[in-house]
Amino acid sequence: MDTTGPGAPLLIGEVHTGLLQHSTALPASSVARVLRLRPGERVGTMDRPIRYAVSPSLLTGVDCRFGGASGSTRVVGAVSSRSTVTGGHVVQASSFARIAPGGRGRRAVWSHYLARPGVLEPLGGRLADRADEDFLASEQPGGGLDLGAINTRLMDVVQSAGLDRRAPFRVPRTRLRWTARHTTIAHIDFGVEEGHLRSLRLGLVPADGDPWDEVRSFCEDVALHDWLLTGLLHLIDKAVGVDGADAVRRLRPVVDHLLHLWMPAARPDRTTAPLWASLDRQVGFSRQWDSCATWVRDRVGLASLHRPGGPR
Repeated sequence: MDTTGPGAPLLIGEVHTGLLQHSTALPASSVARVLRLRPGERVGTMDRPIRYAVSPSLLTGVDCRFGGASGSTRVVGAVSSRSTVTGGHVVQASSFARIAPGGRGRRAVWSHYLARPGVLEPLGGRLADRADEDFLASEQPGGGLDLGAINTRLMDVVQSAGLDRRAPFRVPRTRLRWTARHTTIAHIDFGVEEGHLRSLRLGLVPADGDPWDEVRSFCEDVALHDWLLTGLLHLIDKAVGVDGADAVRRLRPVVDHLLHLWMPAARPDRTTAPLWASLDRQVGFSRQWDSCATWVRDRVGLASLHRPGGPR
């Protein structure tokens, strides 16, 4: 089968990222509790090189339209969702599906789709040529596939799981909507859209094995670091033009809660490792982060030197 033509599988996803509504970094035992979304199933955890936990996958059955201006197709299947917590501070809700053209022409019973978690089957024809672009641009009006709504519900469940609701600072949530498909030439394209929406387009050269799990993790990592940079810029804006102890008070959350979480490609693999280097050259994530982090440290250091009684 041609894995790069119009009939090739299309992977789609959306990631919501925000600050965990708790006054301190949540310890590992508490993270496992809030992410235990399915009783009896294990929460995945890792401590190196950064503390990270991932919930069991949840399935949401969908039977809706997919597409937009260039034409829509009815898709049926089970969207796969999960939540992650990084460093005890940052929570994500991530939903994705693989749309595999060439399936049956009529709807099957639900057991058929539940046996294929994360796969959506188009009914009555193949996807439109620009279905991926329509997905990235669409706000999913009534009847369309809305991964954002699934993520919002999942984030609300996690944020209400016994947290003290006293976040140390306020930073807006971000949304990353992404697509990936096999192409003859690898490429990556990141965009900042209106509001707090970002878009990510991936083209992967076919290789041995199925890389989709790695691609999903890569997109979650991009969303995480975009949110960290967004939060850093947000807190810096609040401190610009402010002097003395008030500036330190506004920037203290950056030092206490954000700076140590910056670790792009902490879990690399052979499929996505080159993508981070390409993305960083294109967008300049690391250059901007390093520049802003240095500004914060210098600002806090100068304020400390001029504090009555000298530095502490």
